[in-house]
Amino acid sequence: MNFKTYLHSFKLKKEWLYTFLVDIVSISIIVAILLSFGSMLNAKAVALTGGQEVETFKATLLSGSAEVGQEFLSSVKVFAATFFIGGFIVFLILLFLHSFSTKLVWELLTKKKPSWKPFWRWNALTLLFSFLSFLWVLLFAGIMVVLTTLLALQGTFSFWFLRTLALLFLLLFMLLIFLTNYSFVHKYRVMESLGEAFHQMKRFFPWPFLLMLATSVVISVIIYLIGTFFLNTNETVYNIFSAVIFFLFLAWMRIYTLKVIHEVKNV
Repeated sequence: MNFKTYLHSFKLKKEWLYTFLVDIVSISIIVAILLSFGSMLNAKAVALTGGQEVETFKATLLSGSAEVGQEFLSSVKVFAATFFIGGFIVFLILLFLHSFSTKLVWELLTKKKPSWKPFWRWNALTLLFSFLSFLWVLLFAGIMVVLTTLLALQGTFSFWFLRTLALLFLLLFMLLIFLTNYSFVHKYRVMESLGEAFHQMKRFFPWPFLLMLATSVVISVIIYLIGTFFLNTNETVYNIFSAVIFFLFLAWMRIYTLKVIHEVKNV
């Protein structure tokens, strides 16, 4: 492992800024879409109940006429259709948006000529990692429960231990995603790229991954200290600050991952 590769990865270049901006723009649009859809559903739910409390609305419905019940049933059908059909449309939009942003980032980093032909395969890759992320969270939750129970963790040590464990799992999963994306942008084969990523991961142990983990821990401590002593009175500003730092870290991690891959190939 060349330590200079790690140090050089912190040099600010246009690739770092570009990938960071793509992440920020795409996640902002995703959040805006989810909030808008949630607000629309909430407005329809309020209209459905007339803004009444649950018990009050239930009493009104039970004491109403058959026409009132029929009207309510029709409104429920409209709400259900909006929820399921609208939810499916939102899901497709988010799927396409995330796949497109990932495609943009990795075509730039690998200097691949942009092409729309394999775009549907990027969507398949996104779906695969959506499923794997669910399994990864379940695995992490299970391990966390077991360790917390067996070790009887408490206090400050418990906080930082579980925080470091969460970072470890997050970094492992992000590394798997980045290595898969790197292989995929060259092959456009979902399962073959995933298999290649698992094969590539062993090259990141111990030192490259430990450096990633150490960097993330240092950044996590800095964010915690800044939040505790400077931004503790403004949760919104703290959350925005944390998100920006997180996406800057992801942009760096992608670049460092690429540098390690190229370093290994040149050995």
